[in-house]
Amino acid sequence: MQGSLLALAGLALASLSGCAFASPDDGEEHVAAAQQREIDSGTLVWCRYLLKQNSGTGPLVGVVYAMNQTAGSFTAGNEYWYLNRGLLAELSSTSLYIIAADGTGTPTAPGFSNMQSFTLPVNPAGGWGSGWTTDPLATQGKLYVDGALALRLVLTGSGASTSVSEVAWYQVLPSSGTAANIRPGGAFAFTTGGVEVGSGKLGYDIAQTP
Repeated sequence: MQGSLLALAGLALASLSGCAFASPDDGEEHVAAAQQREIDSGTLVWCRYLLKQNSGTGPLVGVVYAMNQTAGSFTAGNEYWYLNRGLLAELSSTSLYIIAADGTGTPTAPGFSNMQSFTLPVNPAGGWGSGWTTDPLATQGKLYVDGALALRLVLTGSGASTSVSEVAWYQVLPSSGTAANIRPGGAFAFTTGGVEVGSGKLGYDIAQTP
């Protein structure tokens, strides 16, 4: 069972002690052949996803480490999410930009002064499930779309007390395709409603609750 979820100031994170990085994917998205059942954990120790506001140089909203191998207290098969609660409330009207990079060493949490952190499985039970033509989560949360991939964040609270209560990753494939791991990267535009599924295609989602 392989392929999927989810991830996230500035690239000061690149100086994190004990970490080494391969070349990042700044503007590339792809749906890979069966690896993990949610977001790709890379080919090294981990894949790190930076979630930025609006652009690759925007404020850092969050960081996700998807673990391919165990390093220190970070266990293989887990995603470690760190979100900047000071910026989450602004996601109601702004877009996200995601940067993915494989790396080695032991991850280090970002130093957000007001942080939400949680752990999710890289390979959740049920995987991508069955394909659909109508988004089952269309009325929930905030949606960010980049072509055939999308991320939905369900937010609770307000202001500095805002937190994420559900994370959902999406992919849209030809009806003959097979859902597999995704490696999101690039600009994800904020929109409303559900993920659109065109003729001859099916949508898939993995929704997880922290």
